[in-house]
Order: sequence, then structure tokens, then C-alpha cells
Amino acid sequence: MYIPEKDLLSTKVIVEFTLPKLHKGKKWYVDFFAYDPSIDGMRRKKYMLDRYRTHKLREEMAFILMHNLFEKLKAGWNPWTKAKKARHSDISVTNKYLKRPKLIHEETKHYKGEL
Repeated sequence: MYIPEKDLLSTKVIVEFTLPKLHKGKKWYVDFFAYDPSIDGMRRKKYMLDRYRTHKLREEMAFILMHNLFEKLKAGWNPWTKAKKARHSDISVTNKYLKRPKLIHEETKHYKGEL
């Protein structure tokens, strides 16, 4: 049975996002495309990983980031729409934690004091 194209609801399939992907080279980054309603099309979002010095640390951070991004995208998050409440990105929170060795030392000191 033939159905004319004009009788179909839509011939355009909307893909909301692509999977995050790690790119290794001179510049290391994780990127993905997400639907941007303001331009009615896909737009690329890129997270740079060059701030991490070793390849091992870059890969670890990339896999954590890709997993978190995929879970957020799957749950309906869109980087191009404004959220009701401001949130920190996954990388910025991780960097703030890594830059605070004093906090880690204080936690360890408190833990040792409890023993």
C-alpha cells in the first residue's frame, strides 16, 4: 500500500543529540552535537581536556565526562537551553576539588583523629 508523502506527519526526523566522543591529537577534547531550538538545528558543544597534564589523567577525565554528559543528555538536558537554576559544569566542579589539597589534607587529618 502506497501512502503519499503529504499524508505523513513529518518526513524530518529530529535527533536530539549525538554521543559524546573523545578526540586525541594536538588538542584533546570531548565533543557532541545537540539540538539548538534557536537555530532549529544541531550545534556542537566542546569540552577541552588540555589542562590535564598526563595522557592517563586526560583519558580518565574524558571517560567520566562522556559518561556524565550521556546520562544528562539522555535525561533531557540540553546545553543550549537555559536552566531555571545555574549549575556548575562537571569539569569545573572536578577542577575546584583537585585544586584544593588543603581540603583533602584537613579531611584526612579529621579522619585520622577519629581513629
